[in-house]
Amino acid sequence: MSKQKKRVVAAMFLLVFAVALVFSSVFIISHAHHNCTEDHCETCVALHICQNLLQNLAGGLKAAAIFAAPLLLLCALLLGSERLFYGKSLIINKIRLNI
Repeated sequence: MSKQKKRVVAAMFLLVFAVALVFSSVFIISHAHHNCTEDHCETCVALHICQNLLQNLAGGLKAAAIFAAPLLLLCALLLGSERLFYGKSLIINKIRLNI
């Protein structure tokens, strides 16, 4: 798969994720105080489905954050240590000594 196709697929997944998040939240907010008339209320079922969807999406984000945080910290430390050890030479700072 080419880079362009991967980007399109990733953008579509992001769009679907955002739409599901927004519409589930809007549905829950708009139907929070409905008049439940019977034992098997369809609105209550839809509210539970939206609530479960939001909880599952949040759980995935938590897992991604837990996995990504140490990785990003490690990358920051490695890049910081490189600048600490190699960032102070005359050649890297492009200082000419032959004037």
